[in-house]
Amino acid sequence: MLMSRLHDYLAKRGRASLREIALGVEADPGALRGMLSLLERKGCVRRLAAGGKCAACTRCPLGSAEVYEWCASTTK
Repeated sequence: MLMSRLHDYLAKRGRASLREIALGVEADPGALRGMLSLLERKGCVRRLAAGGKCAACTRCPLGSAEVYEWCASTTK
């Protein structure tokens, strides 16, 4: 299930851009936004303010990437 893959990927990485997450779980970024929003409302994920950096990307202009950070201490 996609939500489970998203959960596992972000929990393992800690922080990643929407693009990195989409590549990592092999899903459309548009579909992931809704799931990330749900996880954000549950307190598992937080979207970092513009200017945040993903784990390894240096190609995007500063502040243009959507970056999410895992912040839940519990598992599924």
